[in-house]
Amino acid sequence: STTSISQDSGDLTGTIPTEFGLMTDLTEINLSDNSLIGTVPSELGNLYKMNSNLRLESNLLTGTVPSELGNLVQMAAWFNLGSNLLEGTIPTQLGKQTLMSGNFRLNVNSLTSSMPTELGNLLEMSINLNLQRNSLDSSLPTELGRLEKMSSALFLRTNAFSSKIPTELGKLVEMQTSFSLSFNSFSSTLPTGRTRRFAPTCPPNYRPSRAASRLGRSQRAPLSVPFAAK
Repeated sequence: STTSISQDSGDLTGTIPTEFGLMTDLTEINLSDNSLIGTVPSELGNLYKMNSNLRLESNLLTGTVPSELGNLVQMAAWFNLGSNLLEGTIPTQLGKQTLMSGNFRLNVNSLTSSMPTELGNLLEMSINLNLQRNSLDSSLPTELGRLEKMSSALFLRTNAFSSKIPTELGKLVEMQTSFSLSFNSFSSTLPTGRTRRFAPTCPPNYRPSRAASRLGRSQRAPLSVPFAAK
């Protein structure tokens, strides 16, 4: 039986077939950097064996992020719907992906409302949590301070976050690379927690999205501002 569907950086058009949801032995779907349109099928939430990659970034997908994707509780490496045209809220159910340790990305969309506190349940997250360049608002969840294995990149810049920056973020003592909160509406300065000093960087292996480029958007993550921590 088929366990992987991978056709990235190609010339795929049309919509993602809902029938993929019947292929219950799938552990990976990678259709990134194509020209796919339509919505993300909620039927993908039936793929309970999915434990590697769900990569649909850099397409022209519309609609909302299906809450059913929270059923993919074995996901560990890549959950990436970034650089599309998605709207609506981030489903709280995504907080059930508690084995996720790699890349969780919903960046460069048009997502709104607050950041779910349930994302603080992603306790294995260590590499990249990227929600930058949306329209997320309200305050940052203090629960982000629970992600104590985070060591690489936390990108939340260019949203509409407000209120104070949680002092709980000072618990992210393993952070070494990029922490970016700029271009928001915070009412306080960065807390002086126990975090290490971060070196400004862009993500490794950066490659611009062809689909995003056609929309006049860039995937490049801007340089982060280092914490003034000790």
